[in-house]
Amino acid sequence: MKIRKAKEQDLKEVMNIFKKEYAKPPYNEKWENKLLSKKIKDYFRGSCIAVSIIGNKVIGFIIFKKVLWAGGYSGFIEEVAVDSKHQKKGVGKALIKHAEDFFKKNKIKEVSLMSNAKSKAFKIYKRLKYKKEEFYLMTRKLK
Repeated sequence: MKIRKAKEQDLKEVMNIFKKEYAKPPYNEKWENKLLSKKIKDYFRGSCIAVSIIGNKVIGFIIFKKVLWAGGYSGFIEEVAVDSKHQKKGVGKALIKHAEDFFKKNKIKEVSLMSNAKSKAFKIYKRLKYKKEEFYLMTRKLK
């Protein structure tokens, strides 16, 4: 397994993994291809995307970026997904380490991410010493 910066030709495989894995509980997201393609391309332009590959096949990805707060830059992991055939093999952990190494190299001392507490990934993040904060995602439907 190798991790490298995503290339434009990887985006279709990233999109396929994203669509398949986020359709599962607890997220249950049903992404239309055109909208998801736009989302992934927006990430490609504004964030770092790294892919985990075996041979020429993308088996997982991580999307992350630097975010400026009052105290300086912080790292933020936006998305992580691994194809179900390759889960529980350390791929997600390796992708997170890749992002953390990027942040360390850029002298960033803190990394944040959001996760559903019911997701499989939540347990992985806790094992990697990510701490649950007391922030709440709040939404409102507009009419």
